[in-house]
Amino acid sequence: MPGSIEDLERELDWLYGKDGVYPLKGVPCRCLHDYKSLGTLHGMNMGKGWVRVTTDPKCPHHGVVA
Repeated sequence: MPGSIEDLERELDWLYGKDGVYPLKGVPCRCLHDYKSLGTLHGMNMGKGWVRVTTDPKCPHHGVVA
């Protein structure tokens, strides 16, 4: 179900899991995420999805060290 905890886990695994799309594979993101509107692009509603809403300073992907 979109917006569920399981959906967030799948999203984060796709991004940061052992086969993830980011370079630090297997290292989880520590930032807070929320299921929100993705806004509009050229007048088209992009729907909802998982977005990072804060940056944790200790996050290896987005924090001070990154």
